Amino acid sequence: MAKRRKVVLLLGAGLLVGAALFFGTAAGARADYGPGAVYQVEISANAVPGPSFWFWAELDPGGASGDYQMTDCIHVGRGGPNAAAHASGEVASWYPSGGMLTMTGVNIIGGAETATISVALPSSGMYGHSNFVSVTVTSANIPNPPLPVGAVFTFSGNQAQVQLAP
Repeated sequence: MAKRRKVVLLLGAGLLVGAALFFGTAAGARADYGPGAVYQVEISANAVPGPSFWFWAELDPGGASGDYQMTDCIHVGRGGPNAAAHASGEVASWYPSGGMLTMTGVNIIGGAETATISVALPSSGMYGHSNFVSVTVTSANIPNPPLPVGAVFTFSGNQAQVQLAP
């Protein structure tokens, strides 16, 4: 009985030492999506009927690049595209100006078209929530584009949720 108690105590002590070593040396989680990312942008912009966009990007220093993932759901009615598509890639450029953060060269509709996306900067400064998104179609990679080049879609109020984080 004493031998069994000793084994249980040694096992328990070993588990405690192992847990202390593991948790004492484990690195903390980091939310840095790139070396010194300036922004992490999350957008949910929904219009029914009409287009809807769900977008995430990390924007690198210098305004020249950033990775993004997006899904759009285009509902333009009879004869038009009525489907969802995913696109991802590199933002061509980004810049804050006039109370807006603008990102250029973003593929939409699964890469069939390119757009510029602008979001309102939060009234509190660089980071936080806002409720305005503008998507401007800048080029089409197919002969009959689903959305005309130059079309501008704006979302505001309860149609748009934007989060800008460091």
